Order: sequence, then C-alpha cells, then structure tokens
Amino acid sequence: MHLLLTRGRPVYSAILPSTGPGNAKNVTAHVDADTGKGEREEKRRFKRKRKKHKSGIPGSAAAYGLGKKDREAVGKKTSVLGQIYIASLLVKGGDGGNIVDAMGGSLPPHITPDKPSGILTCADPGHPLYSDVTPLLFQNAIVNSTLCPSYASWHSPCPRASWDQDSFKGKIAFIRTLNDTGIPLQFQDMFM
Repeated sequence: MHLLLTRGRPVYSAILPSTGPGNAKNVTAHVDADTGKGEREEKRRFKRKRKKHKSGIPGSAAAYGLGKKDREAVGKKTSVLGQIYIASLLVKGGDGGNIVDAMGGSLPPHITPDKPSGILTCADPGHPLYSDVTPLLFQNAIVNSTLCPSYASWHSPCPRASWDQDSFKGKIAFIRTLNDTGIPLQFQDMFM
C-alpha cells in the first residue's frame, strides 16, 4: 500500500466490522461487503483496492458494479480502477457457499471457534500467522493488535465477487506469499 500511495496511486483500505470481539459476533460476509461499499460511496474514493486473506471476499463483493465501465454507464465519474489481492481467498460467491466450504469444509487447524463469544480464535497466532515477521518484537506487536474474526463471517454465504466482471479484466493482481502460514502457498494457488 505504501508504495502505491507514495507514487500518487490512492488505495482504499478498511477495517471490516467482522473483526474484533464485541459487536462482531453476528456480522456476516454480506455486512462486511456492504460496509466497504458504503464507506467508499461516502468518501468518494474509488481507485485501487487491496485485499489480504479473508478480506478478498467482502472486498471484491464491495467493488461489484463499481468498475469504470459500470460507473460510466450510470453517469458516475469515480470508479474502482483495479484490485490487488495479497495471499487472498478468491471465492466467486453468490451461490450460497461460505468461506469454510471454500476451504474444504473445515477451519484451518490453527483456528478454533469460540461459539459463546461468536468469534474465531487462534491460541498462538504468532507462529501460524506471522512466522515470517522479524524481529520477534514486531511479531509480538502484531499479535497483540490482531483482531479476531466473527464466526458468522466465515459461516455465512459469500456475496458475489467482482474480480471476474468485464470492468476488471486485466486489472486484477494477485500477490502470492511464498512463506505465508496463514494461507499456505498451495491454497493460494488453488484459489487463483
């Protein structure tokens, strides 16, 4: 994101409502997508989007209908120019399936549901999620700031993605992370 911003390329990023304990308990993937779309409409920031891991699903859905051709057809001047996925889940959505279905029917082994609180937890997120972050001080800081995703967001139907719309043909980038233990390379390849 920093490289795009320093080169004058605006990037939209948002914290999903399904992350974090508290009011995230019943937040679905559709709510995440609607929030992302609403924030962009409000701020009139339509440039590039970047999505990492699970956020590729609501992020792409939030961009549905916001490509340049789609926006011009309704008389709008702003649009999403492209999408960047970083080790992200690319799920077409709109068919009733959820994130867990897309991952073969079960959660990754390092993620466990805490049904009473409505969130997914990771007993020790340092190793499976941030093993590539050094020094350990940085890894610990990231772990301490990690927000837990809503159980409902992983188990609710995925909204329809936008990455295969005509407006985004040739404007999608997928960055594979070779040592990502959160979404290992073989899963990244499977989703592309």
